[in-house]
Amino acid sequence: MAKTKKGLAARTADATPRSETVYVCIDGDAIGLLHRLEAELQQAIVSDRDHNRTAEAPKIARRIEETQQRAKDHTVQLLLRSVGKTPYRQLMEDNPPTKKQLADNPRLDHNPDTFPLALVAASLAEVDGEPDESTPDDVEAFFEPLPQGEWARVYQVALNVNAGLNSVPFSAAASRLLRGSEPSSTPAESEG
Repeated sequence: MAKTKKGLAARTADATPRSETVYVCIDGDAIGLLHRLEAELQQAIVSDRDHNRTAEAPKIARRIEETQQRAKDHTVQLLLRSVGKTPYRQLMEDNPPTKKQLADNPRLDHNPDTFPLALVAASLAEVDGEPDESTPDDVEAFFEPLPQGEWARVYQVALNVNAGLNSVPFSAAASRLLRGSEPSSTPAESEG
């Protein structure tokens, strides 16, 4: 007679690794142009309102839409997935802090120069919907021309899917929406 699994053993088959998708625009010129055009648009709206002339704002708005499409066309979709507890620990062991790093910070448990690249590479499950097998060198080369903030955002997501808490997020917006759509019972309604 087969023994029925209970507790955690019964739920192990249901466990899936946490994953999260990050979008990275690799066309820095388009991003810069969008910021400039947005400022121009705000000025043109005021100028068009204050001067009786052919409106400039709609032309700028069209350029913004075109540039937004260009940015979307140059956006890469990265799916980061948890590598699991044991491989994560192995990544930490494979990327230990140097003696100098430990002298500067004795509580350091990984090499801050190599571990982030290794973690992102190991966590990168898909690029634009296709399976990915990037190396830390590939990750470094991809992010080299991009702003530090983009790299920090992707590394933070890799940390979150691997070392973050897996609590069920609460959606205040969904809760408000659903509460607002449910019929309310007021004393007058319940009397009749």
